Amino acid sequence: MISSKYIDKIIFFSMLTAIVLSLLMLSNPTRNARVSQDTGTFQEYEKKLFDTSKPITIDIIMDPDQWTSILKNASEKKWESCDVIVNGTRFYNVGIRAKGDSSLSSIAMAPNSNRYSFKLEFDKFVDGQKCFGLDKLCLNNNYGDATNMKEAFVYDMFRYLGADASLYNYARITINGNFWGLYLALEEVEDSFLSRNYGSQKGALYKPGAGKGQESDSEWAIEDMQKLMTEADAVNTDTANSDDINEYDGEGGADLKYLDDDPASYWGIWPNQKNKTDETDHRGVIEALKNISEKNNIEKYMDIDNIVRYMAVHNFSVNNDSLSGDGAHNYYLYETEGRLNLIPWDYNLCFGGYEMEQGTVETAKAMINFPIDDS
Repeated sequence: MISSKYIDKIIFFSMLTAIVLSLLMLSNPTRNARVSQDTGTFQEYEKKLFDTSKPITIDIIMDPDQWTSILKNASEKKWESCDVIVNGTRFYNVGIRAKGDSSLSSIAMAPNSNRYSFKLEFDKFVDGQKCFGLDKLCLNNNYGDATNMKEAFVYDMFRYLGADASLYNYARITINGNFWGLYLALEEVEDSFLSRNYGSQKGALYKPGAGKGQESDSEWAIEDMQKLMTEADAVNTDTANSDDINEYDGEGGADLKYLDDDPASYWGIWPNQKNKTDETDHRGVIEALKNISEKNNIEKYMDIDNIVRYMAVHNFSVNNDSLSGDGAHNYYLYETEGRLNLIPWDYNLCFGGYEMEQGTVETAKAMINFPIDDS
């Protein structure tokens, strides 16, 4: 995303911050408080749900047939209705569905497991309903992590540094009174997250990587994305011999490389929008990417302070199932007034888990020494 001396500086300060962070956490492992954001708004759920001194309890109550349908048809990610009791407080008619991509398909193919990850959307069927101020909660099954700790550890590092990142806690889950497992509960990056971190400030939120199999709750139809891809192919063909426009790389801009000035070339960003955006918003992202690539006043076009915090933890955790990997997904892009920010997501395959799963490395030593500028 950034080149030359700027990426060298970011890498240097990221590693320096990561080293300081690790030393601080070793000297004070119980530290868990979020550094307050100047523009953010305190939410009740910060204490009610994400006080990590003790896990929360989540009791899901729903029609047995609907629950069976979720398990049998998990890959369809169809929303069903349930009641949810969170730490003794009951919320009615809450949306629930299975979540995930490779983790979901792996569970679906497993002969002896139906322990899917889930999403709870409190205002899916009841307008304005929230859980102590939270609109959406993810329940992660920690797929690919035998320790059940990797993702929690990474989010704790983000929290320690005060980076813009989801809050977390462990959750004891029961379904119709039956114990279902210990999950990691995560604050979804949507409206409540934006209010907590940025207050009344309104920006455009995207989850890049659409078209690579990643899940989406976007209202965009599949044909909209296909149309953008077709338009992007046309742009690539028309400009194939031009020296003024970067070669189209087939990723639809999800890797945040500047391609050209045509929004259609960035089909990997727009479809999975999390709030309503338009072409003006899209052109704002493109302008920022262009200026960053040309090293023009990058402080104006990216939140350097937060991105350095993000990169410190992200690189330290060796998570290549994300922006820094071949997939260029599993992260959020937030733009406000032409300024870009990065928000982390999905760290169950960090610390080399992704490479181990893909079979691209054979030893832990190779991952410990993995160069942070290799992706």
